[in-house]
Amino acid sequence: EPTADSLKASIRILPLVAVICFLLAGVFMIRLAVESGWLTPFRQLSLLTLLAVTTTAAGRGLSLLDRQYRSYLSAAGVSLMYMAAYSSYLYFQLLPAEVSMGLALGVSAISLALFHYHRNELFPVLTSLGTYLVPLLLGEKQDLIFHSSYFVIWALAFSTASTFLRTRTLTLTASYLGLGVFTLLHLKVMNATDLGTVILVQTLQFGIFAYGVYGYSLRNREPLTSGVALAYLPILLFFYGTTYFFLNRLNPDVAPWASLSFAGFVYLLYRKAQQVLTHLQSESLVFRYLTVILFQS
Repeated sequence: EPTADSLKASIRILPLVAVICFLLAGVFMIRLAVESGWLTPFRQLSLLTLLAVTTTAAGRGLSLLDRQYRSYLSAAGVSLMYMAAYSSYLYFQLLPAEVSMGLALGVSAISLALFHYHRNELFPVLTSLGTYLVPLLLGEKQDLIFHSSYFVIWALAFSTASTFLRTRTLTLTASYLGLGVFTLLHLKVMNATDLGTVILVQTLQFGIFAYGVYGYSLRNREPLTSGVALAYLPILLFFYGTTYFFLNRLNPDVAPWASLSFAGFVYLLYRKAQQVLTHLQSESLVFRYLTVILFQS
């Protein structure tokens, strides 16, 4: 017989399953349209946009539903809106890349307003999960500059939302997904120009997320707890390892020095936070990260 704990765990999983189902529906619509020539590109994109807007509006306006479940609908809707903006250029070729990026910025603004409205800790997690899964689920089409712009936009949007809405969960989730998915998409990059772009984007994402954690602590006067700080250690090491891998492929002589600059940046943020805040608990995280880099470099 199911226990109360198992039922609670199942209930927590349901929103995640629902968001992924909405995403898969959007992906299926795009792939079916592209592969079979079903409808015109304009009508295909219009259907996807209609699904995204309807889902988001339902999450915002259906007062008969529990507020928590409305937030799950909004999270799925925001992810589908990102998918529509993403595919409008890359798949359907209906809009210029610059317009598509502008739409992504507009969706980011909508998501910030929805974060403020729902005030649900799971909402930003589901939104970031859906957003970063879009490029992986759609796959195939590659445009490095386009991908790079999107990932930087998302990093800025989620870091800003995390600070102003006081949820470290969002920055933590977005940093894992942003750095991880971008790496997966570009592991096979070989030529020097593309390698330089990948390294630059990963470094920008790292800088944005790291400064986001620092800015959160200063603005909200909330130092990292030791538990949350250690939750960042795997992604710091992942960033270091993958970026070193790309740097070593580009220029082995530069890689150790670039790695030391990453360590210096993290230590500088720690020292600046130490001047303003008391009782910092992130020392263990910072010095473990420094130890790994100093030893390896």
